[in-house]
Amino acid sequence: MSEESEKGYQEQLLALMQKLIDADGISSDEERAWLKLLEKEYGREQAGEPEFCPLKLQDVVKTPGEAEELIELLLMVSLADGETCASEWRLIQEVARLVGVSPEDTERLRSETVLAVDP
Repeated sequence: MSEESEKGYQEQLLALMQKLIDADGISSDEERAWLKLLEKEYGREQAGEPEFCPLKLQDVVKTPGEAEELIELLLMVSLADGETCASEWRLIQEVARLVGVSPEDTERLRSETVLAVDP
């Protein structure tokens, strides 16, 4: 991934994380901790929230492996407060379709993530 693509991916991931955290109307400490971790990892210092752009995300997620990793991360963050609510699951399904992850693979990733996070 080029430096520009990597920066675009990071920006879209942060925007998507914020959208996911806001999806159920409740921002838990655990969910905010995930976002802060990613912001620190990516060295994000700019003020304001990045804007989520589906076409930009589609452009920077190039491979099936990257797409599945993105869905796994979204699932882990959605489970940070103990459960994936319906609005979070709908958003994850929309993003999965957007980046080319089939409904079957999305469900498989959900099952695997639930087992990994909450055995």
